[in-house]
Amino acid sequence: MIKGALGKVEVRDPVRFGPAVRFGLPSPDMFNKLNKAIADTYPADLKIVLDDERRPPGIMASIVTAKKETGETLLSDKDRVGIFYLSAVGGTAEGHTHLAAELMKQSKEDSAGIGNVDLAVALGTFVGSDTLNIGVPTNPVERAAYFAAFIAEIVKNSKNGNDKPVDQIYLIGQSLGGFELSYITPLLEAVFEAEGLETKIGGMVVIQSGGIASQDTIPGVARFGLQAGPVTSMKDEMAYFYPTFEELAKIETELAHAKDKGDPSLILQKQAELKAMTARKNQKLHLNPQQIEHLDEIDKKIVAALLGEHQQVPPLLKEREKLLLPVVQELVKGVDPREIKPQGIVETFKSNLGLGKFFASTINPWGKGIVRTLPRSIRDLVNVPVAIVPSPNDRYFPGKMQENTIADDAISEVSKLKEKGEDISESDLVAARKFFSHAPHLFLATVQDYSHSLQIMVPERFAKFTIDIIRRMREAKPEDPYMTRLNYTPD
Repeated sequence: MIKGALGKVEVRDPVRFGPAVRFGLPSPDMFNKLNKAIADTYPADLKIVLDDERRPPGIMASIVTAKKETGETLLSDKDRVGIFYLSAVGGTAEGHTHLAAELMKQSKEDSAGIGNVDLAVALGTFVGSDTLNIGVPTNPVERAAYFAAFIAEIVKNSKNGNDKPVDQIYLIGQSLGGFELSYITPLLEAVFEAEGLETKIGGMVVIQSGGIASQDTIPGVARFGLQAGPVTSMKDEMAYFYPTFEELAKIETELAHAKDKGDPSLILQKQAELKAMTARKNQKLHLNPQQIEHLDEIDKKIVAALLGEHQQVPPLLKEREKLLLPVVQELVKGVDPREIKPQGIVETFKSNLGLGKFFASTINPWGKGIVRTLPRSIRDLVNVPVAIVPSPNDRYFPGKMQENTIADDAISEVSKLKEKGEDISESDLVAARKFFSHAPHLFLATVQDYSHSLQIMVPERFAKFTIDIIRRMREAKPEDPYMTRLNYTPD
């Protein structure tokens, strides 16, 4: 057994866990390579020179590798694959260990397979407790450089009993992590080349990410990107695990409307959502017996108030939130709240408020970037397959807004070409219509009934659709259409 993610995690064969590691200051040689890669990779307005006098970046990683017994080779030395997950704001490496393990486990169970997955790594964010006393680089290129150096170092040490490091890696980023990937990926390719590594980047999967759609703010977050940082309400996460009768009634109404319209696909989707929501309401996952009793008591009072004294509903909902918010906040950090004493929950709640202030102070200088569409000059640097994974249930980066942005961007870019009044080649038109113009394939994969932090709380579902996307990337042929639409519903 291993302590950490969600309390105690059973180590499942064929994986073994390594301790979380912290990235120190790169060597002078690596600084030179990073500065050359930056100069060769980015457009003029983004070129920077890294300062080797700064404090170590402090980002951390939890590493899961394929298990090999003494004298036994479980994996061939051919087509070995690594998966790197970059977390959202507040995400720690240790808190995502179980997610890395789940990605590897699911890769073994995928019916078609995605190669010999020999390495799965969870990277903590710069904006979280891993770097709480170190400071956050405000320039996305600087953050990308340190991530690229860290990933390259892990890849160099990924032989795992074989003759060479992994052959191919896939980069997965959620929320802020997804935003960072467009800066990291092209730089990482240059660093691999400078380090003499033959490892290739097979694709990047951008999940519920900033940088896709432009939005004035993020709903549910206090003026994010304008004046304050991401002090989130966790309302979506509470509604997911512990839905109220009103939330169930809302899905039932949506199902009724779908039946009135006679829309078979929408009917199936809403039926699946209702079934999953009802199951979660009955299961009351991650609550201890005392918490379950308290929640049941509150919910009974809410039902009685709805039938009588409606003015009692708001204070009861506040009492419900006071009970569940610390639980959900612990789950997001990768801790099992059932193992925390009541006083510990109170102290952790206070700690989260402190982290909120930390996020606010560090994210301010660059926060606007994450609520704006990534510049075309950055997207054009990405030349690997890309998957954009939105969710209609995402409060912070709404899925429909992202889908509309991708469509509108194509129209806008074609219009810009035509305004030049010059002869336009077919290849120019094709590139203009692509959101990532140099990516060979774009997968637009919508995940239904999935709020913003569920990768931590429901890692099995996250791993299942992520591994399926990677498998499709690997199977895609050059002659396949540029965009493939995918839809993932609850099991």
